[in-house]
Amino acid sequence: MPLISTMEAGAIMRQCMTDLGWEVDLNEFGEIESDYPAEQADRYQSDLETCWAEHGFDRPPPPMDEDTAGTFFDLMVASAGCLEDLGYSISAPPSRGAYVAELASSGTAIWDPYADVVALVTPEEWDEVRRSCPQPERPDLER
Repeated sequence: MPLISTMEAGAIMRQCMTDLGWEVDLNEFGEIESDYPAEQADRYQSDLETCWAEHGFDRPPPPMDEDTAGTFFDLMVASAGCLEDLGYSISAPPSRGAYVAELASSGTAIWDPYADVVALVTPEEWDEVRRSCPQPERPDLER
């Protein structure tokens, strides 16, 4: 499966969950949302996991090459500045070389400025943060 944007993945998940009988919406961030009775939570979660697996979203994306990882690092550093401009304290990034090496070899980002914010805010504040400072997508997505 080619790399796709969060919005494209969300649309695929929305269709899969709809096909399984759920009423779901896609929010502005490409995440599916649904209201369902509490007694159906286990079935909903099971169907969600089925859709993730069916479309390969249960597996991590492939590692980026070094050039792409470097571009992604630069995007994350710019995002950190945006988050700081909103008044959040953001941890210092690792060196560019360390970040790129880890991301290119394992696919794991060793620093994420959004992680410094998400645990501190309400869901509504988190949405506003993401509107003000959109999270970068992988630079190597299929367009």
